[in-house]
Amino acid sequence: MDEKETYKETEKLLTLSGSDPDMVSNVANLLGKLRDTIPVDMREDVVKKLLELSKSKNHRIRRPVAHSLGELKNAIPGDLRRLVVGRILELTRDEDAGVRGSSALALGELENAIPTDMRRACIGRLLKLSKDSEWHVRLPTILALGRLKDIISESMRNDVVERLLELCENEIEFPRRPATDALIELKDVIPGGMREKVINRLLELSADRDREVGISATEGIGNLKEVIPGDMRENVVKKLLELTKSPEWEIRQPATEVLGALSDTIPGDMRRKVIEKLLKLSDDDEWEIRSSVALAFGDLGETIVENLRENVIEKLLELNKDNQWTVRRPAARSLGRLYAIIPDDKKETVILRLLELSKDEDGGVRSSAIRSLGDLKDKIPKSMVISDIKRLLELANDRDWLVRGSTARTICELKDIIPGDMREIVIEAVLELTKDKEWYVRHPAVKGLGKLKDIIPQDMRKKVVERMLEMSKDDDEHVRYPVAHSLGNLGDIIPEEMRTDVTKGALELGGDRDWVVRKKAAETIGYLRDVIPEDLREAVVEKTLDLCRDGDWIVRRPATRTLGKISRIIPENTRKKAIEVVLELCGDGDWIVRRAAAQTLAELRDIIPADMREDVTDGVLELIKDDDWMVRRAAADGLEKLKEVIPENMREDVIMITLKLTRDPDWTVRASAARDIGKLKILVSNGLREPIIKSMIELTRDPDWTVRNFTVQALANLKDIIPENMREIIIKRILKLSEDPDWTVRNSSVRTFEILEHNVNSNKKLDDEEKIKLQDYITRCYGTLTTFNTLFKYKL
Repeated sequence: MDEKETYKETEKLLTLSGSDPDMVSNVANLLGKLRDTIPVDMREDVVKKLLELSKSKNHRIRRPVAHSLGELKNAIPGDLRRLVVGRILELTRDEDAGVRGSSALALGELENAIPTDMRRACIGRLLKLSKDSEWHVRLPTILALGRLKDIISESMRNDVVERLLELCENEIEFPRRPATDALIELKDVIPGGMREKVINRLLELSADRDREVGISATEGIGNLKEVIPGDMRENVVKKLLELTKSPEWEIRQPATEVLGALSDTIPGDMRRKVIEKLLKLSDDDEWEIRSSVALAFGDLGETIVENLRENVIEKLLELNKDNQWTVRRPAARSLGRLYAIIPDDKKETVILRLLELSKDEDGGVRSSAIRSLGDLKDKIPKSMVISDIKRLLELANDRDWLVRGSTARTICELKDIIPGDMREIVIEAVLELTKDKEWYVRHPAVKGLGKLKDIIPQDMRKKVVERMLEMSKDDDEHVRYPVAHSLGNLGDIIPEEMRTDVTKGALELGGDRDWVVRKKAAETIGYLRDVIPEDLREAVVEKTLDLCRDGDWIVRRPATRTLGKISRIIPENTRKKAIEVVLELCGDGDWIVRRAAAQTLAELRDIIPADMREDVTDGVLELIKDDDWMVRRAAADGLEKLKEVIPENMREDVIMITLKLTRDPDWTVRASAARDIGKLKILVSNGLREPIIKSMIELTRDPDWTVRNFTVQALANLKDIIPENMREIIIKRILKLSEDPDWTVRNSSVRTFEILEHNVNSNKKLDDEEKIKLQDYITRCYGTLTTFNTLFKYKL
């Protein structure tokens, strides 16, 4: 459906009305299905229509409305998100269980679209719904908790994990399996003190009498490998080895695959036992197990013990001859993934086997073999390069689209070994693949042309660029967005006479109906900066500003960053407008856009008009107060770059708010604040020197080593403003930090000593013993640093 048709369809749905609940319900459902395709200027009307319908007295209408509000997600205008989330929270208290369930699911769909200050209320409400009397309310609630992992505040993580653990244990409640899945989804936010409990629960569930629960728990152990406490790893591996002995292949299979997934978390003294077990399982009667073994070998990679590597390669070569294509596929793919451990005397055998497999009757096997050839590019003997490339050129015409797509990808991987006299024929082959009827083939071919830019013969560059511009009008967005990406990659090889056409092509892609294409176009404009003709610069800036106001945050974010990248080509008459737009974005409903605005303001510092410096400074100060720590950090990071444009009458405000950041709950913000204070020295008035140094002294006691490290470095920059009466305290704190548990802090202390060294012998308040200790430490550290410099002088 093109943009015009979507517009008509949306308009038609909005005008449909009547007393028939089924019709209205269907309208509500269809509006949600339109999602990102809804024209930007109609999104507000759609959301307001759904909010209106959400108050219907008929639960058969409220149900699809709640679900559709969640589905719209990024299509909801920023100024309506608070209203939408508030209404969905009300619907979670609906008398109808179906409405409550749909509302819970909608909260999970919204994810980052939920305003920061409403997230705690949403998670709290979902926790209550997880105890609802109806299982079809508990089920979507559990799914929602898993999806909202990125917005669960630190203070609520214990409660969420604890509740899911309860649901995993309860044998009566239906959502036990999804609760296990949701618990696994939360892997990145499981509190450190609860990790052992979570892993133990999964180990118990892996042997559950409900096979589905057992399989889910076993697979979950592999997904949670990064959070398995070190002292539990041995027990985890033992349990998995035990499960591989199960008489049921459905249990043996996930256990086998997870052994591979654990790879570098397997204790060193157990690796041999694991590999030997997998080698034994490779002869299992069930093809599902043999397939899982092939996958596991690929996952284990360099953790395979050295004296068993040849056995593993031999076994994979054997599995590549298995009578089941479902075994040959992963076996072929794993040969490529194990490129780093293939013995030199085996590389030719492996390459030959892959070439044989490229003729397999199964397209999936041929595709896997081709992908592995790309992985093994550095292992291909020089004598085989030409024959391999010729084989790939043959496969570019394979009957299977999966093979043709893999061929396009692999040709790009081999770019560095393609002989000069074959480059033209290779580029011609990729150009032909861009004409394939399947988008799955056109996509990697188009993307590949951007990657192959360094080997495109000069007399073919125009042809390649012309083809890319043709592909920018492809019917499929899966092709148009790699076109946008590749146009940016081709940048410096675009013939001068085509720069206008390419720039215009990028501008057209910036107006594409699909958000992913607009996103790539926004990025591409930044990459093309140096080839944009002067007479098109104003149009480029205007389009970028339009993209900064796009209805999708995922487009606004790269557009905002691009504005910073192209700062030096922004015409003087549009500079003020550009700054105004970025200042507007400082108040965007999405934190990721606000962070981009903070970063971009710093990059635009050289074009900020004198009469806008106060507004820019105010904008940055507001961002420093943002609810999201990533925005605060970005704003703090930008202060140092903006210091030259901060008006004199606002300098004290900047320093005072930076001092507040040194007490921020997030360590990365405190670290940025410490670093900034050191670099903003020129803004510090005499009256602020003592408060600043006191704050820095306090930061040297921070529990996070990064903060302590940046603080020590900042003190070196602040040497000229340290009040005389505070120098003794500083020297003693640095002396204390010279014994810090973290070597980077100790190293920074040494460097700061070097700068402040004159304060040591001249300071009358340090006794002789302290001076000797300090100087002795400096001498020893200098010696250590000299040794380190020698060790790392040459690359290994």
